[in-house]
Amino acid sequence: MCILLWTPFVQADGLDKIRLQLQWKHQFEFAGFYAAKEKGFYGDAGLDVELIEFDTGMDPIERVLNKDVQFAVGYSSIISEYLEGKPIVLLANFFKYSPIAIVAQPHIKTPKDLVGKKIMGISDSVGDITLLMMLDKFGMNPDSIVNVPPEYSIDAFVNGSVDAMVVFTTNEVFQIESAGKKYNLFDPTVYGAEYYDVNLFTSQAELKNNPSRVKRFREASIKGWEYALRNQSEIINLVREKYNSQNKSKESLAFEAKQIWNIMMPKVHAIGSIDEQRLKMIGSDLIQLGILPDGTLLNFENFIYKEPLKAPEFTEAEQQYLNDKGAITFCVDPRWMPFEEINNGTHVGMTADYIKIFQDKINIPFKLIPTQSWEESLNFAKQRKCDILSLAMPTPARRVYMDFTSPYLSYPLVIATRTDSLFILDIAEVMNNPLGIVKEYAFVEILRRKYPGINLVEVASLEEGLDQVARGNLYGHIDSLGTIGYILQKEYIGELKIAGKFEKNWELGIGVRNDDPVLLGILQKMVKGITPIQHQKIANKWISVTFEKGVDYDLVWKISIASLMSLCLFALYSWQVRKRNQQIFLKNNQLEKIGALLRENNSELEGKNKALQGALDEIKILRGILPICSFCKNIRNDEGYYERIEAYIHKHSGVDFSHTICPECMEKHYPEEHTLINRQMT
Repeated sequence: MCILLWTPFVQADGLDKIRLQLQWKHQFEFAGFYAAKEKGFYGDAGLDVELIEFDTGMDPIERVLNKDVQFAVGYSSIISEYLEGKPIVLLANFFKYSPIAIVAQPHIKTPKDLVGKKIMGISDSVGDITLLMMLDKFGMNPDSIVNVPPEYSIDAFVNGSVDAMVVFTTNEVFQIESAGKKYNLFDPTVYGAEYYDVNLFTSQAELKNNPSRVKRFREASIKGWEYALRNQSEIINLVREKYNSQNKSKESLAFEAKQIWNIMMPKVHAIGSIDEQRLKMIGSDLIQLGILPDGTLLNFENFIYKEPLKAPEFTEAEQQYLNDKGAITFCVDPRWMPFEEINNGTHVGMTADYIKIFQDKINIPFKLIPTQSWEESLNFAKQRKCDILSLAMPTPARRVYMDFTSPYLSYPLVIATRTDSLFILDIAEVMNNPLGIVKEYAFVEILRRKYPGINLVEVASLEEGLDQVARGNLYGHIDSLGTIGYILQKEYIGELKIAGKFEKNWELGIGVRNDDPVLLGILQKMVKGITPIQHQKIANKWISVTFEKGVDYDLVWKISIASLMSLCLFALYSWQVRKRNQQIFLKNNQLEKIGALLRENNSELEGKNKALQGALDEIKILRGILPICSFCKNIRNDEGYYERIEAYIHKHSGVDFSHTICPECMEKHYPEEHTLINRQMT
């Protein structure tokens, strides 16, 4: 019977035959799925995929749940359907915001001006939540406008018989611009309505019964989208040849492809990625609009696709060890949140979530051995009362009785002080002050070795250390950024701050009793098998505050952290300013001394310059070849006229002439006077 039941879904070539329901008519909007089919990505994944074009009356969700198709593409309305109880799973999101918008006649300037106007294509259904939220921001709802049934044509808008119409920026906008029609565009994303579109989903039953097929289909679809965005011209031609039921032109498809590139933002978001915070935002808007009832729990744990856990590959000896091992006992730090704590006998925190992952993979229980302090946990590990420490850092002293896996958590080592303390750039500056640290922490040993003489004061817990800092009994307390930040934003806002950071990070793995190498090998595989998504999910859960209706705790957390960082940056800035001012003061003193010396030297130089200038004023040099008449000895001036040579020289040098006669000329021209003068001289 089972063979007969599944025969329609398996072809002779061994490929799984599946069907994908599209949310609209064929166009570039589904280019990634066309590429996955035509380029063989589905075939390589063992799938033969039939693409089903949308037709009037089709409900993609119902078709998936009724098993008419295995997969479908839908709008953000699938979020509402899931929160109302539909057993569906979101596999991938491709459009990071919806291309739906409203175009209005040019005289309509804002969405508020749409009140009482005829709008074609809008409704109060959950499918139009993007537009409904935009109208809600202007105090409007579907009753505020005159709704005109859609005609799936721009004619009514172009000829002015409607005031506005619903469009997709990927399609109708091109048609309107091609018609030469002027318009104003009201884009919901401008008003904060950034809702997902082209969401690939399946049923929870399909995921449960065929996890491998779901994984292969999802990965091949994402690969198809990556190819389509890289090879737009090729896929445009493919759409025109095989998927052009709407008879779109090449120019129209090219316009659509460009808009889709912008909507998918592949340089910002990984193709197919899903942001849980965005889903919660959309869910909150659905409650605001009254589509979902007040108090709806925005829990997407079973909605967002998670890859099936890969079964670890154990050696025969490891598998036999697990078969024989009844439970793995573990100790924790009972007061070290958000990493871990014991709360009413229950292990909670980040490590509790990691332990759950490990337990699911090896399929044997982890048993908590309660302790009252970290010091007691270490003693229990020495005494072999617990097989492992859930989170520990290796030190020479600990390696005597424990081995360690690779780190699976890493956080900076920081120091918290009162807010009136200066920012610490070098821990050596404050090492003589009393600094708190939890007793038996790895960094007690490490810091004492690195900073001989450091004044460490061991305390029972992080809370005790921070309280001593707040009271002024300790200058600061040393711990990880994750734990100190967690406590400060809860209890010491305005009192304490993170004032400095050490060079080393807190590199934390699993501590394993060193007489059990098989267990170490198994847990090392567990640590290496943690996926980035699992790390991120656990960090988001514990490092940020859970979202609840009524108060945006995520925003509160971000503001708290931002405030804490601002205080640190302000302290650093103030310290740097003071230090820079001191440097400037010293430089100014040096410059004053140099200035006085320069002024003295300048005074002396000015006197010398005046004397030199006086001498230079009397020295002028004529250079070059001067044209002089051979007969009259007049010289040709710069204007080309001849003038007496003494006048020319006077003009260019400032020299004055007195006229006299030389002895030779006297004898030649005045012989008698020359003879008389010679007689008188003798």
